[in-house]
Amino acid sequence: MTELSHIEADLDPYENIVGAVRQALPGEAAERLLEQIADALAAVADDDAATAYARLRLELEREIATDSATGLRNRSRLTDDLEREIASAWRYGDPLALLVLELVDHEDDERAAGEWLLRLTRVSDVVARIAPRRFAIILPRTGSTGCALAAARFSGPDGPAFAFGSATLSADTSDGAALLALAEEMLGGLPPD
Repeated sequence: MTELSHIEADLDPYENIVGAVRQALPGEAAERLLEQIADALAAVADDDAATAYARLRLELEREIATDSATGLRNRSRLTDDLEREIASAWRYGDPLALLVLELVDHEDDERAAGEWLLRLTRVSDVVARIAPRRFAIILPRTGSTGCALAAARFSGPDGPAFAFGSATLSADTSDGAALLALAEEMLGGLPPD
């Protein structure tokens, strides 16, 4: 996830927010969020400015970590979550699987596909949209057999049509980047749209 720790203490809080928003979000989305921030700051009294600043900072961090098309986590947030889950899996000796799914039917709606995935995952699973028409699911405490069962569950007859790639934690895939790269490679060489 994009960190906001680079915000400088000697600048006006609004200038910090403007800089962080413009760095983290593309053009029009940044300007819309900045308008909302300006409206919110204008609505609060000066003694509430610190509270408003803290609230806006949290909202900005959430906005940076969320995919705007689906409301799911984005690739950056997935990467952070994956590193945390890998550390936990190594620490406790648990298996860990990563499932990458790509919508194969261009008629399928990404938001509906994301909702479908959320309905069928466990509370401990992490669902993200990592590229156009591509999703990833972190499956804690799940080995290759459990990952295959999860893929079968997500390919139900009433749901969207997906191509699947998967990877499990091993000595060769001991970090998030390697695990994600292997799972995407297992899609059969399908590049992200």
